[in-house]
Amino acid sequence: MEVYEDYRQTARNHFEEAGLTYSDIKEKDFYMLLALLAEELEKFSEEVKDPNTHGIASMSISDRNGLKRYLPIFNKKDNGELETAYIFVNSHYFNGREAISFNRDFVGFAGWADDTNIQPFVKAFIRFTDYLKGKQACKMEN
Repeated sequence: MEVYEDYRQTARNHFEEAGLTYSDIKEKDFYMLLALLAEELEKFSEEVKDPNTHGIASMSISDRNGLKRYLPIFNKKDNGELETAYIFVNSHYFNGREAISFNRDFVGFAGWADDTNIQPFVKAFIRFTDYLKGKQACKMEN
């Protein structure tokens, strides 16, 4: 029997088990997530050369060269805490697909992606969670 692991849920669980909530994510942290995701997408593009065999070979975060509606979005509550946020990606044959979304009730990860193409999003988010956890540990020590 083959064991199926839900990579998206693994990433959500990692965030929850770290004791983090949206209130721990500041706008500058969101930019760290963008940097980590860009790094993971670059690694993924290098590892997966043939899009016909192994999925989408090249993805990048939608930026100012793309359509404005696909730029990263960070929506704050009145108190400055994260309410919702969205990151989109482009490839050679699509623009503005969901990469990572902080919805009001859950974190979404590239709902369009298969088990191969989901990897850079999940890896970036797990690294981001560890970054936030490290920041919290530093605050507690001071």
